[in-house]
Amino acid sequence: MKLLRNTSWKMTVWLLLVWVALFRSLEPLVVIGGLLVALLVQWVGPMMRVGAVGRVRLGALIALGGRFLWDMFVSALHVSRLIVTGARYRSGFVNIELGQVSDVELMISSAMTSLVPGTLVISVTRAEGDAPGAMYLHVIDMQASGGEKGVRQMIEAQTARIRRALPRPQGE
Repeated sequence: MKLLRNTSWKMTVWLLLVWVALFRSLEPLVVIGGLLVALLVQWVGPMMRVGAVGRVRLGALIALGGRFLWDMFVSALHVSRLIVTGARYRSGFVNIELGQVSDVELMISSAMTSLVPGTLVISVTRAEGDAPGAMYLHVIDMQASGGEKGVRQMIEAQTARIRRALPRPQGE
């Protein structure tokens, strides 16, 4: 019975799709093998369940993705300019308290932050009890980012967009 509790049909389908995509085949042997591997992965190495998100808001999700792509584009141009011109810049570290964020919000925010050129998440702290969630970042050009205050505002705005796009279920 424990094996069945650790099995998610959504995860099974997802792992099967990845398997089929890797093999680029829908032959019965590949599909059956993928199904067995998907089940085995869930039984041998069950993953921790993270807090679910509520109903996805499509408009806010599109806005989040669009703003993320724009940030990546602008940052890539800025970092490229710094490299090509050899311009002087001051890098720095910023500690940002995010308040009571869920594990999912913290994970998405830290992943999006690290994917933007010029920023790198060094450390992440989960929100536990009254202690807020936090991120410790390295920023390449502090002046262009608006200093510590500008970086904090950027991350807080990003977290707010994540919350609008993927709100927590009621009662959480």
